[in-house]
Amino acid sequence: MHEADLISAIKTGGYPRELALKQIYLNQQLKLNTKNHLIKFNCPDYDFEDLFQEAIIVMDRNIRNGQFEERGTLEAYLFKICKYLWFNELRRNKKHVSVEILENLEKSVTFDQVQTHYDEDLLILLDLTLKKMDDRCRKVLELWRLSYSMTEIKNIMNLVSEGMARKIKYNCLNKLSELIIKNKTYF
Repeated sequence: MHEADLISAIKTGGYPRELALKQIYLNQQLKLNTKNHLIKFNCPDYDFEDLFQEAIIVMDRNIRNGQFEERGTLEAYLFKICKYLWFNELRRNKKHVSVEILENLEKSVTFDQVQTHYDEDLLILLDLTLKKMDDRCRKVLELWRLSYSMTEIKNIMNLVSEGMARKIKYNCLNKLSELIIKNKTYF
């Protein structure tokens, strides 16, 4: 798919979105270019893979929310997100990095839709809470988050009806809320 087609598929949601994200994720040249760029900032291989996946998630969310402005290429946008995420990782973990590297990284990050640390921390806590849930709930909520229709969720999960898919999603969201409320460290 061409870049415009990828963006359109992501906005469409469902299976076309899944295919577009898969194509982006499996683009070895894109991965290699991004990785080589982040090596300049001491990003090790074991951090890069997670960082790249997170960048694709952020890019996907920004495209679906209308925050992506088609001023540059999708590849450049993904680079910016990766640099931003790596910069935040360095600051959050206070990894021992030379001041020069941090200054260069700060200068190179010109990301318009900067997420706050608070939002990132909430996303991390949400992921941790989701891991405490059973596989069925996790899968349904993940599909719902990825904008799958109830019909698609019904088919993927082998459910009897769309109503059953809605009911499971509703119950799982309630369970998720209860888990978050029980853990007072989130607030």
